[in-house]
Amino acid sequence: MSQTMLKAWAHYPGMRPIDLTPYHRAPELTTAEWEALSILAANLAWKKRTAISEDFQEILFRLLQPLHDIQEELGVYQKYCTAVLSTYL
Repeated sequence: MSQTMLKAWAHYPGMRPIDLTPYHRAPELTTAEWEALSILAANLAWKKRTAISEDFQEILFRLLQPLHDIQEELGVYQKYCTAVLSTYL
């Protein structure tokens, strides 16, 4: 982590920066991710569903993992797709 980021975090005692190095952060979506996000967005918005199926969890793993890790760090229950997670997706 850069010195600049560490200095910035010094202003937020009790919080620690998230190490982004283990995450695959390529901005391009795969075809499978694009299709899964399209279907998931429709289900979340129009059908008012909050569960993310196992198939989608697997396809969207690289996109969901950082969000799940943040929720875990905050102690937030993550079985269902919360409004915050829906917004990120």
